[in-house]
Amino acid sequence: MMSLGLVGPIEIAGWWALLDGQVYPASVTALTPMRVAAFEASGLTLLMNLDPEIGYLVHRRLSGILFLQYQTALQAIKTAM
Repeated sequence: MMSLGLVGPIEIAGWWALLDGQVYPASVTALTPMRVAAFEASGLTLLMNLDPEIGYLVHRRLSGILFLQYQTALQAIKTAM
């Protein structure tokens, strides 16, 4: 098994599919009890369009995730040099 990362409380696993609606194979193993919500990207897109406040919050959260992953990748590259 290969681990691509850990997610903590209130974090999102499998978020990439929310951006383009594609299906990406993935699995998650919980180390502690957790609650999971699953939904179709099309439903989220519709909700974001109908309620711009929710759309903004989702967009902001996903942007934050992308930024953190970018920082992590950049640091890994700098460390490897």
